[in-house]
Amino acid sequence: MKHKVYRVKPEVHALTVAKLAVPAIYRRKGYGRVLMADLVQQAKSLPEIDVVSLASLQEAITFYHSLGFKRKQAITAKDETVSLVPGQVFMERRVGSGRSGKAPAPGRKRR
Repeated sequence: MKHKVYRVKPEVHALTVAKLAVPAIYRRKGYGRVLMADLVQQAKSLPEIDVVSLASLQEAITFYHSLGFKRKQAITAKDETVSLVPGQVFMERRVGSGRSGKAPAPGRKRR
C-alpha cells in the first residue's frame, strides 16, 4: 500500500513533507536518505515547485542538514490543522531556481 508523506502546495511553490519517519531499528542504514532523495527528485520534476519544506524534530535536524536542508525558524504558532511537537524547526531545501514564475534569485537570470 502506498502512503503519501508530502503535499504539493503550488500557491507557495513548495512540496511539503509531513509525517515521514523511519522506525528506530532501521535508522542509520540509509533508508531515510533514500526516501528523502526520492522526494527531492519528485519535487525537481515539478516545474511549479521551488522548495521542499518540512518541520523537523530536534533530533533529526542534523540529518536533514546533511541532505542540504537549511533551518528557517522554530515553529511556535498553533494551527488547528497541523499537529506539532514542541521544539520542531521549519527547514527547507531549494530545488528550483525561479522556474515557477517567481523572480529569480539575486545574481541569477531567468531562462
